[in-house]
Amino acid sequence: MNRSVTVLHESAQVTQAWIEASLGRPVRLFTRSTPPDSNWGSHVRLEVLLAGEEAPLRLHLKIGSVTTFGRAEVDYYTRAFIDLTDAPLVRCHHADADETHYNILLTDHSQTHRDQKIIEPTLEYGRALAEAAAKLHAHRWPQSPPGRSEAERMVSSARAGQGALLDAMKAGFTPAERATATRLIEQNPLARNARLADPEGFTWIHGDLNPTNILAPINGDGPIYLIDHQPFASSGSPPWLGIRDLAYAIVVWWPIELRRRWERVLVEHWHAALVSRGVEDYSFEKAWQDWQFCGVQEINVPADWCSNPEDSSNMRGLWEAQLRRILAFAEDHA
Repeated sequence: MNRSVTVLHESAQVTQAWIEASLGRPVRLFTRSTPPDSNWGSHVRLEVLLAGEEAPLRLHLKIGSVTTFGRAEVDYYTRAFIDLTDAPLVRCHHADADETHYNILLTDHSQTHRDQKIIEPTLEYGRALAEAAAKLHAHRWPQSPPGRSEAERMVSSARAGQGALLDAMKAGFTPAERATATRLIEQNPLARNARLADPEGFTWIHGDLNPTNILAPINGDGPIYLIDHQPFASSGSPPWLGIRDLAYAIVVWWPIELRRRWERVLVEHWHAALVSRGVEDYSFEKAWQDWQFCGVQEINVPADWCSNPEDSSNMRGLWEAQLRRILAFAEDHA
């Protein structure tokens, strides 16, 4: 990381001099385009022709908020997994942060990869996702569980939305479904506290493997990349159960029938990948128990949406679909 490079606060500040300083190489010419900003940052796509090269280098610059997210995403690329040679991460050419903003300059894979927002999962994709997650989990395995107060802080927003969630379920859900949600809300804190007493299974996790944060090859060939590690600055990024990354990715986002069909084989595949990377003293039976534990804990996801009245209304279609998947999981694993 070149400390002499200015941290950009907006996409209009990108210049040839900034690109040269970030890459440490002279630039003959460059072109830029600005895809729509996401809710969590500004983006610039660059085609850079370096001196002495014939083909352009395609790059993706992200400008994010330190105020909102801290510098966790900078550390994700430059510290946490820097010594993991086959990490499922996009190559990072430069990353830095100041008091208010951070910059990440990544290889742009938009011509070969796409996010999985509208792609129906396959077993092959699920296996690749499990392997990619296991690479991250095994690299920092094991970690000590967070303290109880830290674990409570992680779910504080969801806890604030539990009442609103149950009220919102009076429309569109059966009394039995509402009873299941109530049971999960009541039982989950006790189960969470009991699980914290057992140190097995905790590691560094991504924390937000929703389909837009997973880049898979368009043609089916090539690696999967796990992007956008952005825990909110207020919540931090403590260690947690590694299997939670898969539970969130699959239980919350996959169609119910596909999850039912493949969940056990994918947990087995994830566990086998851990073992192949040297993880010991964590049995498949324990991994399966943690899968069940994490799956029902995902009731916190729709509760979190409902902690904000505007999100509860505007995002109802999303959180309602997520909630139905979680309730189905709870019934399957009762």
